[in-house]
Amino acid sequence: ASHNEAAWLAMAVLFLSTRGHISVYNPVLPAFAVLPRALLDSVHTSGCVGGACTAWLARTLLCSANHEPVAPQPNLAHHATVQQKGSVGVRHSLHLHGQAAEYYRLWRPMEQSLAEERVEGELLSPRSPRHHRSKYCSLQLVACSPIPIIARATETGLVEILVVSGALGPRFEGSDEEADGNVLACAVFEEVDLVVGQSRVPTIRLSAPTAAESQAVITNSITSNAATSATIPMFFARTRTLVAAIEIPWIDVMVRGLGTPADGLPPA
Repeated sequence: ASHNEAAWLAMAVLFLSTRGHISVYNPVLPAFAVLPRALLDSVHTSGCVGGACTAWLARTLLCSANHEPVAPQPNLAHHATVQQKGSVGVRHSLHLHGQAAEYYRLWRPMEQSLAEERVEGELLSPRSPRHHRSKYCSLQLVACSPIPIIARATETGLVEILVVSGALGPRFEGSDEEADGNVLACAVFEEVDLVVGQSRVPTIRLSAPTAAESQAVITNSITSNAATSATIPMFFARTRTLVAAIEIPWIDVMVRGLGTPADGLPPA
């Protein structure tokens, strides 16, 4: 993803219902936030839709009067120098407990509901009967380029990998020029069944890997080319008895623009 995309995604909040419905709110910025300086420097208006986004940036992230030095955290004195050089605090008033009237009128993030496309008979789901009535419980944004990819999981261990029709960019309730730009669609591209055992309190959690976890998976990967492994998006699925690292190799094919048909893409 570009630095600009990464900056906006850092302010995106995704919601998942027990029936699998996904909604996105962007931007969601606390009254005071500590952001990496490199990420803040990368924010610009070229990725925005309309003038509302430009105005919001000028009042929040790009307003130098809102910037504060980051105070060293207690018990982290040895990280103080790196922390101060690498981060910047942003304090603004365009929120519920600040300039509330203006916030409600102009700057509330719009709910972007992902309309799920289900074409009956087009895809045959491998779902077993135990998954049919299972509730969704976890969500993870896996990749944002060349298209957003989201994973969601059910309590019984079925992980669905969805592709989204467009970027999860910023939208505001009070901007008429963006009112028609909030329609996003998604579709299940692949399913992974973890085949977890029966549990009285089933649970599963999806999460992004830390840098150390990513390196460990790359080191132990069955892929012979370590450089290729490093570029493949990956996420973790954790249950009470299992930790699974799920790689999505077909996203690398999409990034390189190869004309591989969907049936020929390598599975997760």
